[in-house]
Amino acid sequence: MNILAIDTSTASTSVAAINEKGLIAEITVNRKQTHSEKLIELIEVMMKRASMKIGDIDLFACTIGPGSFTGLRIGAAAVKGLAQVFNKEIVGVSTLELMAYSVPAQDELVCPMLDAQRDQVYSGLYVWKNGQLSNQLPEGIYQADELVESLKELEDKVLFVGEGVKKVKADTFMKYSKKFIAVPEVFNTPRSSFLGGLALEKYRQSIQIFSYDEFEPEYFRKSEAEIQFEKKNSRE
Repeated sequence: MNILAIDTSTASTSVAAINEKGLIAEITVNRKQTHSEKLIELIEVMMKRASMKIGDIDLFACTIGPGSFTGLRIGAAAVKGLAQVFNKEIVGVSTLELMAYSVPAQDELVCPMLDAQRDQVYSGLYVWKNGQLSNQLPEGIYQADELVESLKELEDKVLFVGEGVKKVKADTFMKYSKKFIAVPEVFNTPRSSFLGGLALEKYRQSIQIFSYDEFEPEYFRKSEAEIQFEKKNSRE
């Protein structure tokens, strides 16, 4: 089974082709360009390097959120269009779950964090159990420092990953340095190769599979534009 995985949930853009044997090709770009400027081009280049055509793809995978509102919309529009044209299904994967999946943890808990603005983060808590990544704290919007403080009572060490970790005060990590570990920043960029691998696992378990008309991002909150629009209307 050939899978095309697309991630545009953060500032980076990542596309990959994988199958049951592993990674075929991947391109990840973490530069200041809009996703709309580079996504289709990256897919075309990556597929060419892999000596594949879109028609060779059996399943599409895409991050479903949380993350950048614009990025999620662009990724969803692209994958929905491709899935419709080629009559294929889509596996939707949480950005937070993807980030946790990519961290080489063993007995530690993994806490991914994405910037949700206003000293808040999108976050959750994961652990590997019997070869499967298991959620231990519901994904949601949390106050960064309050979330970290609430984890200090846990017995296990906690690995933190994601750009949202920068929202946590430095002295908080210093205070609990034996329990809390911020992983190297290279892990902060979501990788579509891991997205494809996680999507393959979910497909085999028949979970989080969508048709092109069912697939929609999960934003977790209203965009700033929507909030301002509602405020404006409420004053009129």
